[in-house]
Amino acid sequence: MNMNGYPESESQKNVQPILLRFAPAWKRILAYVIDKVFLNIIEVVMIYMIFSKEIGLIYETQGDLDSKLQLLVNFFTGYSNILLIAIIVVEASYFALMWFGGNQTIGMKVLKIAVIDAANRKLGILMCLFRYILIFLASQLLYIPLLFVINPAYRQRLHDYLTGTVVVEVPTREELEHSREKEVAEPDEPLD
Repeated sequence: MNMNGYPESESQKNVQPILLRFAPAWKRILAYVIDKVFLNIIEVVMIYMIFSKEIGLIYETQGDLDSKLQLLVNFFTGYSNILLIAIIVVEASYFALMWFGGNQTIGMKVLKIAVIDAANRKLGILMCLFRYILIFLASQLLYIPLLFVINPAYRQRLHDYLTGTVVVEVPTREELEHSREKEVAEPDEPLD
């Protein structure tokens, strides 16, 4: 029997736990920057695809580059609320679905870190969405709330603490192989 009271399968009996390391702040920040750059490229392409006709008409008008840029700014100012909502929806979908589907965004994959539930449960979609909303709200406050570690034992920031998540480094192939070697080397415990 395991800690949850469920019978263990044969594959679970001999598995040696891998000690997870919490991701350092610099990896978390860099992963977020990579994700934001990726998302900004996608958002600019989407905006161009939607408004390509209007952008083309503005560039065809007479005048210097400054006047054309001012026309573009004026045009997009009229759509600023709609564009903001669309950007929030795209980013919320990206982060929530990536965390829910595989515990990692593209930036996290590059830096080999992942977000997991501190209680070892599967990440829920609503929890992932709530986590993004907390990060978005922190971004409106210049990310200041994210500077402070709320729970030092798990290195949790506010959004991690409120959603019960932690960000860890993904075990390397060598660590996984070492864990497998240990499980083969250690004999099975006798059954009572």
